[in-house]
Amino acid sequence: MPKGPKGENRPADVAGYSRLMGEDEEGTLATLTAHRTELIEPCIAEHRGRVVKTTGDGLLAEFASVVDAVRCAVAFQECRGSYSGKS
Repeated sequence: MPKGPKGENRPADVAGYSRLMGEDEEGTLATLTAHRTELIEPCIAEHRGRVVKTTGDGLLAEFASVVDAVRCAVAFQECRGSYSGKS
């Protein structure tokens, strides 16, 4: 997870989100929604987690355990590459 100036954990976000929204708001939102519903949310649920809140290009999820959270992060990174060709 990215670190802030004081070493605190900071959630990752979509690279270039503001620029993408400025160029094509409707398309950016459609792509982000598809990623969330087809990839991110199922991955979180499979690892005993739940989405607590979404804000723009970020989301906050909680998990039953740290182990579940790490396994979800690893699974997401592994399947993200195969998904990148979709949209």
